[in-house]
Amino acid sequence: MDDELSRTRQKISQLGEVRKALETKIMKTGNILKASYYERFIVCGKPNCKCARGEKHGPVPWVTVGKGKGGMSTSVPAENVAKVKEMTQNYKDFRKAQKEIREINTEIDKLILKISQMKESDIDEALKRQKAESQPGGKQKKSDESPEE
Repeated sequence: MDDELSRTRQKISQLGEVRKALETKIMKTGNILKASYYERFIVCGKPNCKCARGEKHGPVPWVTVGKGKGGMSTSVPAENVAKVKEMTQNYKDFRKAQKEIREINTEIDKLILKISQMKESDIDEALKRQKAESQPGGKQKKSDESPEE
C-alpha cells in the first residue's frame, strides 16, 4: 500500500506541474477574440458583376462572432487580417488550455479520493488491532526499553 500511495502522490505532483505550465500559458496569452476566422467566396449582388454569372469574389477574410440572433458575421479589412488571425488563434489556445486544466483537476480529485480511501481505516480492523495489542503478547516491547522491576 505504501508503494501505491507514493505513486499516487507522485502522479498528483506531476499533474500539478502540468497544470502550472498551462496556467502560465493562459496568463501569457495575448489579446483574444472570441470569434471564428475563415475565408469565403461571396456574391456582391450587382447585376452586371462577374459574380452574377457564377464567378464569386474571394476568398474574402471573414469572422463570425456569437451564434443565432445575437451573432454577427462580417468581412475583415485587409489591414486587420493578421491581427484577427492572431487573436482568434489566441482564443483557441486559451480555451484548449482551460479545458486541459479542467481535465487535470478532475484527475487530481480522483487521485485524492483514492488516497483518502487508502488511508481510511476499516473500523473492524482497527478494533481487532487494538484488542490484539492490548492482550498479553499482543504488542512486543521495543528492545531498547528496560524491563520493569
